[in-house]
Parts: sequence; structure tokens; C-alpha cells
Amino acid sequence: MAGDIKYLEAISASIQKIANEDKVVDWDDFVREERDLIISSYNGDNLNSFKGDWKRRFKNTLSHLNLSMEITSGERNAWKNLITDKIKVSRKPSTIQSSTSSTTNSSKHNNLISEEQRINVLKLYDDLNNENKWKLACSGRYVEDIMKEVVKTAKYEHPSASFIFDLADPIWLSKFTKDEFKEIKYFNNKKPEKINKELEEYIDSFDKEELKTARDYYNEASKKKFEFGGSYDQRWIQRSITDAAELFEFNDIINLVDFSEGDLLHHVWLFVYNCFRSGGIEAKLGERGSVASALGRNEKRGLEAVERRERKASGAKVDILFKVGGIHEVGCSEVGKDNVLAIDDKYLDDGMIKLPKTLRHMLKELVQVNPCKINELYTVGFLMMGLEMELVIMDIPAGNTITRISRSKRYPFPSKASNIGKDLPPLLEATLLGKQLMESLTKLIDTRKRKAFVLFDEDDDGSTTTIPNCFENNLSK
Repeated sequence: MAGDIKYLEAISASIQKIANEDKVVDWDDFVREERDLIISSYNGDNLNSFKGDWKRRFKNTLSHLNLSMEITSGERNAWKNLITDKIKVSRKPSTIQSSTSSTTNSSKHNNLISEEQRINVLKLYDDLNNENKWKLACSGRYVEDIMKEVVKTAKYEHPSASFIFDLADPIWLSKFTKDEFKEIKYFNNKKPEKINKELEEYIDSFDKEELKTARDYYNEASKKKFEFGGSYDQRWIQRSITDAAELFEFNDIINLVDFSEGDLLHHVWLFVYNCFRSGGIEAKLGERGSVASALGRNEKRGLEAVERRERKASGAKVDILFKVGGIHEVGCSEVGKDNVLAIDDKYLDDGMIKLPKTLRHMLKELVQVNPCKINELYTVGFLMMGLEMELVIMDIPAGNTITRISRSKRYPFPSKASNIGKDLPPLLEATLLGKQLMESLTKLIDTRKRKAFVLFDEDDDGSTTTIPNCFENNLSK
């Protein structure tokens, strides 16, 4: 990271100073040596993330200098005694003073909506024609009409204000009957085909009782030789297994305290990015701004007449952005540092609001490219929270308004070496299926009719097939 450069010289000098004859450095010795520098760099971040950032800098510098870390590093708790405890003492007064105000506004996205905002969203619902709605065959009710009732009573931003129906949202279980919910879940769903049998068998080959240690998995994966320039998916599976094994080369378990979000993306979840190096899907790594999201957030921005134009809003930042032909955004990934439950703020904010809204912005742009395929198009997301991942699919099953969010189960990354053969295979399969979905989506985007050039056609009322934009609370005046 760019912010690490200013510390590089000091870290490097300190490490070389305390390295022993065997070129081994103890983390506790480093913390003791550079405690003043470390404490002075603290800017109020989460203390676990702060430690993870410094440990990453330490390890990266060790690697650069061809040194290794002492196996017993950390046993003396130097970080807690010299860094954490001192920071906690120094910030304690301000923490107490601000505790009342901070507890009520800890979530970034669960914002209050004003009456004016609610009226604007309800007007969008009221303006819908029945022919553009999703009518349920089992009951004759329209999905939009039920979602509108939720907006009427909502005090906080809810996905229904963005016309998003998330199957994982428990609110819908009380609004629809079992038969209705079942129809919503399965109607015109975009279930991917199974992965190639040869790939499936290769993945399954690592689920063996005799494979127990990181060395076992590394050696097993290294047995086969795949041709360079071909068999990329097989080489990707092989590399994913060896990379996972290497995570446990010096540690028996993965301790999330030692990882920042960047560490997770570049070390634990990097196999997702690497999967897309072959094929027609481009994967862009690291805090990428979504153009589709920016277009959606700035829909009303234009030349000013009476009032000054609104400030341009940036698109949502995602950890991996998936594009086709350098133009069309077809999916994204969101990474969170900590293992969270589906009821935790991080999951609710990023997993059930930010990611779905970003996918909807992308889908809206795809619909404008090929409106005839509105009920066949979709977008794909990977949601990684700590050491768990799920596959997310957004589509428009019927009509041209409601976007449905379907989710896979959440699958864990191996937390210890002995579980590599059990836990990594479903993650590899989910990644391959996500890639397969995006490749199929590419064909859908290109399967469209030639557009005729029209200049000021008097019979053209300016109407096009599109879907309403997402609700953007943070952009309201």
C-alpha cells in the first residue's frame, strides 16, 4: 500500500538491527524497538486492524530482506503490553465523552429516511403499470404492491426503497404466503449449470483421509504437471490448493487479528481473482469504483439553471470489479475483515445494502444495452466476510422493476490445514460457477438486435425499457 512507504526505511533498519545470526526476527523484539513509531502512527482505527496493518508491514519487509519470523513470535504479548494498553489509556477520556452519540449511529447505511424521500419512492411505485409488474401466478398479487406497503411504514432505508427483493431478508416471510415466497424464489431463477466433470473430479481428488497436513496437500497438488498455455482451470485449482497450504506453513491456524481486509483479499481470497485470468471476463483488483454505480448516483445531475449543480458523487468502491470488453460491468466482490453473523452490522450494511445496490446499478446499465433480454440478464457478486464466502445473483425474474437477490450458502475457508480438502472445494466450485455465469452473461449482452438510427423522430415518445434507480439517501438534500 502507498501509505506503507513512509515506514519502510524505519522498519527495514529496525529489522536488520535485531535479526539474529540465523536471519530470524522476533515480532515482540520489533514491537519493543519501534513502539514509539507505531503509537505515533495510530489514527483512531480499530485496534485489531491497526495491529494487522503493522504485522503485514513487518512480514512484507521480512520477505523483502529474505528473513523469516521467529516461530514463537507474539508469546510475550509485547503488542498488548506496549501498544494496545497504552493507546487505550490515552484515548479513554474521549471515548467516554463520545459514547452516547456514537452508539446511535454506528451503521453507515441504515439511515433514517425523511417523509419527502418516502413520498418520492412511493410515487415511483404508484407510477408503475400493472403490465410492468411481477404478478404471482399462485395468488394473482403483484410483488411490487406488497413491497410498496413496506416502504409506507419504513423509518429507515430498506432495500424495498431500491426495488430490491432479497430472499434472505426475513421481513418477506411475514408479507407473503409460503406458496408465494416459493414462486418468488424459484421462478425464472438463474441457476448455473454444473462445472466441467473433469474439473469437479480434480477438485474432489483432494478430499482424502490420508491428507492431513499443509505439507500433505502441497505435495499432493504438486504431483501433476499441466501444460503451460493450456489447462488453466486445472492449474488454477492446483495453485489454489498450494497457496492455501502455504498459509499454514508456519502457523497451524489462521488468526484474523493478524489480517487486514487487504491481507484477506491478497492472501486468502486471491484465488477468486486468479480464476478470471483466463476467459473473457476482466477482474480488476483493489478498491475499484463502479462506473454503473456512479451513473446511477448522478442520474439527476446536469447543467444548472436556478440552483447550483449537485456535487458529483463517486461510484461504490468494490474490492474486485468484473467487466466484459472493458465496458460492461457484470459483477463485483466485497470483502470484510471479520467473521460476522447475518445479523451483524457489517453483513447488513455491506452484504444486504451496498452489494445489492451496486449489482442493481450494473444490471440497470446492462438492460439499457439489451432491453429485449431484461428478464434473462443478471449480475453476479462474491461476498466474503472474514473466512466465509457466498455467491450472490441479482436478476429481474418478471416485469421490469423488481430485482431479486438470490444467495448461496456461506462456505468457510479452511481455518486449519487439515480442513483444506473439505472446506476449499466448495469455494473453488462457487468461484467457477460465478465465472461460468458471467461468461454466459456475455453472450446474452451480445445477443441483441441492430439499432436503427433515429433523429428527432416525431413518433418517438422517448420511452425506453429501463428499471428505476436505487434509493440514495446520502445524496438527498
